[in-house]
Amino acid sequence: MHKPSQLLSTLLAALTVGWLPATLHAGDGYYTGEPVYELRPKPESHKDMGHIGPTGILAFVDVGVVVKIEGARKGSPAEGKVEAGEVILGVNGQPLKGLNPFVVLGKAITKAEAGDGKLVFDLQTKSGARQATIAIPVMGAYGSNWPLDCPKSAKIVDLAATFYSKHVSESDDMAIPIALPCLFLLSTGDDAHLPVIRKHLQKFIDQPNSIGDNTWNNGYNGILLAEYYLRTGDKDVLPLVQAICDDARKRQNFDSAWKHWGSDINPSYVAGGLMNPASTQVLTSLLLAKECGVNVDEKTLTNALRYFWRFVGHGGVPYGDHRAEGGIGSNGKDAMIAAAMQVAMGARGDTSIYASARDYQSLATLDSYPGMIMGHADNGRGDGIWRGVASSYLFEKKHERFREVMDNTTWWYDLSRYDDGAMGLASCHKFNDAGSGAAAAMIYTSPRKALRILGAARSKHAKDFELPVRLWGNDTDLAFHSIEPAADYGKHGAEMPTERIMRLIGTAYSGGEVAENPDCISLDQLQRLVRQHGYKARCQAAKALRIKGEIKMLEALLQDPDPRLRRAALDGINDWNYYFGPGKETLAAESFTPQMIESISAMVSNPKESTYVAEGALFAISLMPVEAVGKRIDAIMPWTRHSDWWLREASFTALQSLERDPALYTNVVPTLTKLMVEEGHTMPRRRMNEALADSLKKFGSKSAIGQELAKGFDAAVSETELIEGPRSREGKYNITHAIAMATKVAPETTPQLAELLADRGLELLDDKELMQIMHGGRGLAGMLEVHDKLEGDAREQLATVLFEKYRPELTKRLKAGKGDDTKMIDALLGVIQFRDSDAGWKILGIPSQTQRVWHYLSFEPTAEKDILAKREGKRHRKVTLPAGTGDWYMPDYNAGSWQSGPAPIGKGGHPRAPKNLKHASPWGDGEILLARTTFELDAVDYDLYRLRTVCTQGFDVYLNGEKIQSYAAWADPGENREWPMAPRDAALLRKGTNTIAIYTTLVYPSSQKPKWKDEVFGHVNCYIEGLRKEDLY
Repeated sequence: MHKPSQLLSTLLAALTVGWLPATLHAGDGYYTGEPVYELRPKPESHKDMGHIGPTGILAFVDVGVVVKIEGARKGSPAEGKVEAGEVILGVNGQPLKGLNPFVVLGKAITKAEAGDGKLVFDLQTKSGARQATIAIPVMGAYGSNWPLDCPKSAKIVDLAATFYSKHVSESDDMAIPIALPCLFLLSTGDDAHLPVIRKHLQKFIDQPNSIGDNTWNNGYNGILLAEYYLRTGDKDVLPLVQAICDDARKRQNFDSAWKHWGSDINPSYVAGGLMNPASTQVLTSLLLAKECGVNVDEKTLTNALRYFWRFVGHGGVPYGDHRAEGGIGSNGKDAMIAAAMQVAMGARGDTSIYASARDYQSLATLDSYPGMIMGHADNGRGDGIWRGVASSYLFEKKHERFREVMDNTTWWYDLSRYDDGAMGLASCHKFNDAGSGAAAAMIYTSPRKALRILGAARSKHAKDFELPVRLWGNDTDLAFHSIEPAADYGKHGAEMPTERIMRLIGTAYSGGEVAENPDCISLDQLQRLVRQHGYKARCQAAKALRIKGEIKMLEALLQDPDPRLRRAALDGINDWNYYFGPGKETLAAESFTPQMIESISAMVSNPKESTYVAEGALFAISLMPVEAVGKRIDAIMPWTRHSDWWLREASFTALQSLERDPALYTNVVPTLTKLMVEEGHTMPRRRMNEALADSLKKFGSKSAIGQELAKGFDAAVSETELIEGPRSREGKYNITHAIAMATKVAPETTPQLAELLADRGLELLDDKELMQIMHGGRGLAGMLEVHDKLEGDAREQLATVLFEKYRPELTKRLKAGKGDDTKMIDALLGVIQFRDSDAGWKILGIPSQTQRVWHYLSFEPTAEKDILAKREGKRHRKVTLPAGTGDWYMPDYNAGSWQSGPAPIGKGGHPRAPKNLKHASPWGDGEILLARTTFELDAVDYDLYRLRTVCTQGFDVYLNGEKIQSYAAWADPGENREWPMAPRDAALLRKGTNTIAIYTTLVYPSSQKPKWKDEVFGHVNCYIEGLRKEDLY
């Protein structure tokens, strides 16, 4: 072992309380350098790290950016060299303090592999300090033109191919975790791997029904199958490719894309349930399938092409059918579209619109390096899979930019590599696996161009196909695909890295320093950025110009010959917030100059103007002085009939702005309500519903305008189109949302809306939709809640409608089902109670629920297998119980020595807990809680029973010694949930004494909730209710 380094000695001198250096627990001021990557751990939060490259060390980042070792991979260089619980302070003389540990450790690996392969880790243990030397294989340095002509890259490919060939051979998986390794093996160009891939694909061939309706799997498997066919000409796989194409045709939603899986639509989830990170691969599969010669439905393909192509040059590709996003990255979706466009370039004829789209998306991927491996639910998996693939497209065309970004991110690729040759996705804790990482390894094989998605030459097995030469907008819109800056870019300011640009002028989710300090960036620098090739930089720069009061400059940009700059000026005026449309800090009406009004008005009247510019102009018109808007109604009207909802919503917004002048507004209200009723897409329809509801609230339902608006909401119920089949849910969502918005602002309209819905046919609604009408949800009131708020005649009218028209439908559905749907039961009871207030569920037993004495024990797990890191959110699990408590839930168990008191039993606070949430008894010091109580029954004579729980974490509930309910996830703090009891469980109830017991855990502050004031939170109660059918029917 080496002698302790100066770094280690310095850190040891700083030891304070406990055994961790106090300096490592700094808050926001922890980092010393300028932030570059968003994946940098936050000092106040936990962050998973996973493996540290080929060392095999397993670690995570604790609060204070403390890198703790959790163990070592078996057989890795680190095995036996490090111990769980040790803290990494530095490596090879470089301290981690104040720096991004991912970058420091990754760079150390890169340097060691180019040298002697030794990594000397400075470690802090409970007993002191030490160093551990771990030797990793020497790989050599990256070549100056890597991955081209690079021996290290070749070695990495060989090691990975050896691993993945064995990995694929030994796996029965038929989903993404094996599709990606097979694609990597194909990308090597080595025919020796073809038998392994063919063996895997044989599983699909032997099970032709294995191609189901999972968009994620179909997308990636479709790419694999098509690429394999184009490589080999093996026709056995073509029926599988055809099956994927047929599924895509059947399940395409909104004539656009696909949801996670299945055909049902979830309109309240990312605009109809569309899931672009999965759908993009289906589009790529369809394009490759065309080249394979299988039958691809032209409408399905063209719809998807148009849908995704229209995002290019307008911001990041979003998760669903929204407007484009405005974050630094897109979780790989920009790169995914680049790959689809790369394949589209293989069509015959003019494919220039696809080539320009590919290049733009590729450059957007390179530019987004600060947001690499960041994402929503998958923690950046999509970015890790596709970043290298898409970046490779500009290896020649933008070689300098490619070199700059790739050379600065070698640390991530080396940190992602495993000791056995596999690749992971460093910092992506949910998907840092060999299956996902296989795609990241394709950056090393990209120069071989062995896949069509990597630029392979046309296959001899390929068939000719053609694609549309125009998909969206007009010729002027193609300017947004340019990867070159606008004119005069070089005359202003200086080059600035992406992370600094976004730190100064912000993104959709951060206002940047300029919002608080307009002088943080010069006007000359903004003049440069507003001319940048990237849309988001232009948009943010224009918004900064507005913040700085540079109205004349925005006025000049509106007249620029480059449509990109005209749109930038509009974005500044609109305070454009991408996904959300105009922001909250828009240009004031009185700040519009006559020249601005003239320029913007010309944009919506000029047929040669870019469609995307026209959209921004329509939103800007809505901000003008109201009399100026009134003079432009005729110019706005044609856009209300546009085929794309972006333009329809923008024109609606322009007309809706006339609300400021009741006389002008009166004339357009019929048009606005007609637009609302006819709008089928849930995204704009929702906003139209909300806008008109706000107007209804403003003018009141008794005013002339209010009466016209109320008629519009009546029409929304009676006339909204319901497409047959699964897509009927779109229309039904539009109806139910319109009702919810109208009743929220004008409860007195509810009886009429309720009757219109019943007259149209309650049978049109599925159970979930009907329950939303009755109970509400997502912050919107249901009819039962509205009834309780109404007074006088309106209250009685609604009660009559619900009792006479809704009660029979609810009764019919309950009788047709199992009769235990608690939401349906509660809806029916709510209606029945209008006439019989005594009907309803009754809490079983004496003493009353609030008077029962619980006996409970809290304890900390001690067995190593039972200890779960506090950063883990899902905590329900089986643990070894304290001695003598094995039968703690049995009726005859003596818990007299435990703590006792009434429920709820609890501890701590939670930021989402109701303000009136109180604990009746203290939880105790342990994480795990065992609690039990008894109640007496004179008889067991109810027809239906249900368990009610208040429990933030997962739980197990026992009744008289038998488990009757388990739940493994979590709930909102204080949420009272109902669980129907099956007849078998209800039969456990008995006359006399009954014992109910619950096992659950505390919840700890997670990385997503760093602002918790309390260290832990727990809140538990449970009881049983009974209901007699005579109360229902």
